[in-house]
Parts: sequence; C-alpha cells; structure tokens
Amino acid sequence: MSAANYHIGTISPEQFIAEYTFMFIIKGMIHLYDGSKNYTLKSGECGLARKNRLARFMKEKENNELEKVFVFFDETFLRAFQEKHQEKVNEEFADVKHEELLIILLQEQPELAGLFFDYGIPKKINIEEFMNRNFKFNVTIERFAYLTGRSLSAFKRDFKAIFN
Repeated sequence: MSAANYHIGTISPEQFIAEYTFMFIIKGMIHLYDGSKNYTLKSGECGLARKNRLARFMKEKENNELEKVFVFFDETFLRAFQEKHQEKVNEEFADVKHEELLIILLQEQPELAGLFFDYGIPKKINIEEFMNRNFKFNVTIERFAYLTGRSLSAFKRDFKAIFN
C-alpha cells in the first residue's frame, strides 16, 4: 500500500500484516490475536501492529457503531522519511500526517526506530516450530513461505520433509 493510504471502515480479511499499521479506535472494539497473545483496543485507544506478522481480529460494535482509523507505513514512505531526518511540512497532506505520527511515535519510544527502519526480509527460521504455532491463520502458502524466509519451492520441499 502507498504511504498515503489510511482507512476508515472495513479491515482487510487477510490475516497477514504487510505494513506497519497504526490503529485508532473511535467507537467500538477490535480484538486481536497474534498466535500467542490476545489484545483488545477500545474506543479512544490506539495501537501499532508490526509488519510481516500474522494476526486474527474480531470487530465488536459499541451501541451498534464501529469506527476506526488505520494508517499504513510502507517501506517507500519510511525510507524517504529516514533520509529527510527532519520534519518538513510541504508535502501532500497525507504524507505530512504520516510523518507527524511517525515523529510522535519515535519521540515517545525511540526504540521503535529499530523496527521501522529495518528493511530486511524475514530470515530462514524453523519451519516446524513456526507452522505448529501458526497453521491456524488463513493466509496463502506464499505468505507462509515468505515469513519462514524461504522461496515457495523451498517451503514446499521443507514442509514435505518435516510433515510428510
């Protein structure tokens, strides 16, 4: 997604988080499960989801209403932001809002720079452990291959060798 994307309304049904995502819940609740821990965001609360992660979510209306804002930080935007090293408010409105939010997040938690500015792809990991923990997520085999640090053919070969 481009850096100018923000969404009010529906959440993608895919359970793969492709970009860093800032979530603000205006009305209602969102329950998230990352494979090991449950999280709940309520009205007036916000959260940050890391990229290249799996998550399952459930929306819950409050007084028959659900309103939320999602802001996605894609790699193109993050690289441009990192190169600037300063806040310049002469870009499009959406880019300015992305930068403002990123500045706030980095000022509040400077250690997030290590997360946001890590452009590497997932490294090869233990496929058996990963799949035993994450098989319940409804994502494509290509996503599982990517998250385990393998090509599709290597994933299929390793999967067959381990799980027959």
